[in-house]
Amino acid sequence: IDHFNHTKYIEASDTLFKLLEKNELELNLTIIRYFNVIKDKRIIPYLLNFMDSPNWEERSTAIKCSELYINKRIETKLLELMKDSNWYVRSNSANIYINGSNIVPIMNELKTTKDEFQKDIILYTLFKKHLINYDYYQKQIKGSDLDE
Repeated sequence: IDHFNHTKYIEASDTLFKLLEKNELELNLTIIRYFNVIKDKRIIPYLLNFMDSPNWEERSTAIKCSELYINKRIETKLLELMKDSNWYVRSNSANIYINGSNIVPIMNELKTTKDEFQKDIILYTLFKKHLINYDYYQKQIKGSDLDE
């Protein structure tokens, strides 16, 4: 499957969808990575299912792949997964969800969330992407009012 990724061999898609039915972790992860290179919108329902997986690696890998397939359902799921107990899942969700064009909704989420995991990962990602400065980041970490 990695060979198909490197050669961008799109004809493998149908076979890989059939292989997803085996529901084997390593196989699933490899197939998800394939669809991060070869765009095929038929993967979207699988990505959403993998984002609900009890396995953090499947959730995290599906999140990374979702960047090619952003839609309202995926955005909603990414926002929800910023509350996940696994740091990699939260981080990948924030990195995919947060970009310069959706800064207002994410700042609104930051103001209203009661989830400390979500608040922390939003602030960290905004800072890392240079969408907020260090002073603002420090004030928020210390719990000051977001409207300052």
